Amino acid sequence: MAVTFYPPNPINSLEKRIIKEDGSPLQGEIDIYRKLYTDLSASDQEWHVWHNIKFPRHSNNFNPYKKTSAQVDFMVLSENGIIVIEVKGGAISFKNNTFFFGNDFASKVKQNPFRQAEGYMYTLKDLVLNNIGNCFYCFAVCLPHTDRDFDSKIIDHQLLWTKSTSSNYSNS
Repeated sequence: MAVTFYPPNPINSLEKRIIKEDGSPLQGEIDIYRKLYTDLSASDQEWHVWHNIKFPRHSNNFNPYKKTSAQVDFMVLSENGIIVIEVKGGAISFKNNTFFFGNDFASKVKQNPFRQAEGYMYTLKDLVLNNIGNCFYCFAVCLPHTDRDFDSKIIDHQLLWTKSTSSNYSNS
């Protein structure tokens, strides 16, 4: 069927549109945008994908970082429900229940991406959609440039997509 992105961006010019404050491309989000576009376009279902949604408030029901606002990397809507996706680009490593940028365990990721995505899901559910009934809500984390598995019992691996785990899902 079809996939529709909001805002609609030309797939071949994402490097000019999905950028950091310094103007450099956010390659992780660009890669996931393209992956969603390719895979969802081939699906039998109809899909709607929002990129970079900003909410002026954050739900207090799950807000471990005491944020006052929320920024969702991707929200995907289908007939089955809604999924909130948090993307962390570049190499990501994990040690002692902490996420790090790179492989040297020197630069901590400020927020656990799973807790971050879960908090955004609750913000969407509680504040934006006012707990619409009979709707399935879920969250996931995408680490598109990470080619290793995380050996941890606290990470739900069904909510994690990495370069190395993508083969478990037909690279989709």
